[in-house]
Amino acid sequence: MIVHAQDDRETSIHYRVRISPRRPVEEPMILRAEFENPGNPGRPVRQQVEVNPGDRLIGLDSPPVWGLRPGQVYQITIEAYDRQGNRLGVHRQGVYSSIDSRSPQIQRRR
Repeated sequence: MIVHAQDDRETSIHYRVRISPRRPVEEPMILRAEFENPGNPGRPVRQQVEVNPGDRLIGLDSPPVWGLRPGQVYQITIEAYDRQGNRLGVHRQGVYSSIDSRSPQIQRRR
């Protein structure tokens, strides 16, 4: 999903992915996520998380992203690797945006 959060100090828009494995995780692994960057399509946003045996819910949040357009579908790719660096699998998914982060009502605060 795409999350828009705003408080007194900061406005942020980021991707949020929650993964619930179908089978229990038996060996440690690394998940690497690549999120489409609407503000700079040639430079995707990346995030990584380590998954340990027994983990039932795995979360990945991207750093803030800007340039989202409503009605667009943005791509997320998640790759799983073992600790030796061997790729175990890949999942690709589109995420629909209802947010227009180009709007003047959504301003980046620095």
